[in-house]
Amino acid sequence: MVTTTLALGAHGRCHHSRGWHQALAGRDPHGKFRTSVAKVYPEALNMALANSIADHALKGGCSGQWVDPLPELFMPALSFEFVDRTTALPNRYVQIKA
Repeated sequence: MVTTTLALGAHGRCHHSRGWHQALAGRDPHGKFRTSVAKVYPEALNMALANSIADHALKGGCSGQWVDPLPELFMPALSFEFVDRTTALPNRYVQIKA
């Protein structure tokens, strides 16, 4: 993934000049945190992450170990919610107690 990132313009950094983007601090006029929009990764980053994970798995990076059924401890962290790529997901922090 490093190679993919560095191949992008500005070595993976934003190409806009300093001060171009509004700081993601505080809340917007509707009371929502400005940081919410940063939760949605750019499409190119999503693709780089997905390709990196797939390459790792296909090259034998995974041990092939499968745990079935999933221990009850991890059930609260399961999510099958899918939304379109423009939607910022709500904050959900699941604390797993060992």
